[in-house]
Amino acid sequence: MDRHEIEQVFHIQYRGFLDYCNFSCNYCPFSKKSYSLKKEKMDRNCLFKLFLKLKKETQPITLQIVPYGEALIYSYYWEFLAKVSQLPQVLAIGCQTNASFSVEKMIAVFLAQGGKLEKLRLWCSFHPTMISAEKFFLKIQELRQYSIKLCVGAVANPLEKQAIVQLFSMLPKDIYFWLNKMDGRKQPYTIEESDFFKTIDPFFFLEEAHFLADPKNCSSKNLFIEANGDYFACNISKISLGNIYNDKKMLHSYILENQWNKKKCACKECHCFLAYQNRFDLIPELFLFFPYPAFRIITYYQAAFLNLDNIFREAEKVKKIEKIERIVRIVNYHHF
Repeated sequence: MDRHEIEQVFHIQYRGFLDYCNFSCNYCPFSKKSYSLKKEKMDRNCLFKLFLKLKKETQPITLQIVPYGEALIYSYYWEFLAKVSQLPQVLAIGCQTNASFSVEKMIAVFLAQGGKLEKLRLWCSFHPTMISAEKFFLKIQELRQYSIKLCVGAVANPLEKQAIVQLFSMLPKDIYFWLNKMDGRKQPYTIEESDFFKTIDPFFFLEEAHFLADPKNCSSKNLFIEANGDYFACNISKISLGNIYNDKKMLHSYILENQWNKKKCACKECHCFLAYQNRFDLIPELFLFFPYPAFRIITYYQAAFLNLDNIFREAEKVKKIEKIERIVRIVNYHHF
């Protein structure tokens, strides 16, 4: 896709009612949630309702499921992903997951429903206290046998450095290994910790950065939708901009209506990837995640021809010397 085509795509993230996870990581609030059949039924019904809305869409879109719990242990999510992947207007469809599902069983469900594997994207999170690096690596190998595009990552917990290094060393170099900063830390990472995590993920400095929220510069092609239909500028914004089920408008219409809304966000910072991936004005590195940055999957180019003048124009708030250093770091990134 060229730049013009990329700019025409609308990106949607969706979070259903599920908040139960089959893992029990001690730092995660959802590990303390109990399974609820009532919520599962509500969640399933909402997915069907969303599908009907997606089916009527006329513009090119991507859809990413960003559940609070683990969604892909339920076959109905795979059925939903399959049906959505068949829509010609949907260019990519994916989900965040701990990859604990049976690959053979769930891919069979996906294919039986006519799913298009070439459109599937998975954001796979490694949890060292719940699964060994060896077993997680085997899951990734299974998924790769189906040519599924994916990324792999973990929380940057200094206590889990050994497991993180072990998995990183096992993965093929064309799989991007991301690291999220650890929420709830009462102190910043030490210089040594930060430098270590950057040897795994050269973009970890983005997790440590403080990108001030700026609605007027936030990407105008994104929409975050909750299960009940309320929609927001992104996953961390708490200001509801309306509800997609209140009328018969296309999904992209809601985005266009609110792209210049200066009151669409009350956050102080874009403090997670799904938020700062919208900040093309500040982060030239995002070009590596094109054409669909929210899936966090890097495109590894054989060569990178950079139009520095264009990059400087689009990221006016970053000093030129800083941008040059950051771009050089990209070109020298050890995966190339």
